[in-house]
Amino acid sequence: MNLFLVVLVVVLGAFVVLALIPVVIAVLRVARRSRLAKSSPVRRDEVVVLDKRTHVVTSGNGPTSQRYYVTFQLNDGRRLELEVTGPQSGLVVAGDRGTLEWQGPRYLGFARELLR
Repeated sequence: MNLFLVVLVVVLGAFVVLALIPVVIAVLRVARRSRLAKSSPVRRDEVVVLDKRTHVVTSGNGPTSQRYYVTFQLNDGRRLELEVTGPQSGLVVAGDRGTLEWQGPRYLGFARELLR
């Protein structure tokens, strides 16, 4: 009987450790990305909005969520796609020109150029 309990505890312990490994890896990735973003300089550049898209995230029978992305083109021709909130996505249209502010992979804001 004691041997059975020892084996049960070892098996359950191994299961818990194996179940926690993906969670720990995900937390470390998020922490690393956040640290990199915070250490990046804040940039401001004149850009043109090229496109925007919505990505629907589903998880089986669970709830769905949406992520919004906007693609900007900098004056030097480089393109940059940043995740934005739904309301921020609704405020930009392909062809808009203005000043983009971002830090690493984080969108901080977009100020549309007013018509002259």
